[in-house]
Amino acid sequence: EQILGKGQLVEVIGQSFDKTLYGVDCQVVPLPHPSGASTWFKKEPGITLLQEGLNEIAKHPSWRAIVTASGGGC
Repeated sequence: EQILGKGQLVEVIGQSFDKTLYGVDCQVVPLPHPSGASTWFKKEPGITLLQEGLNEIAKHPSWRAIVTASGGGC
């Protein structure tokens, strides 16, 4: 909410958004809060949308650079 404003989870999870934060252009990939009280990400459409969001992060050049620098692989 602080970055994208209020909205439904199904409208934002699984997508990447171009934003300018503190004067820096960046991509924002919202993920659901992993609260034990929420079951949204444990059933559809949450399961699929969460996976799509994680895939967006995994393919991002900045994340890939971090993984490569740490000796990991994707």
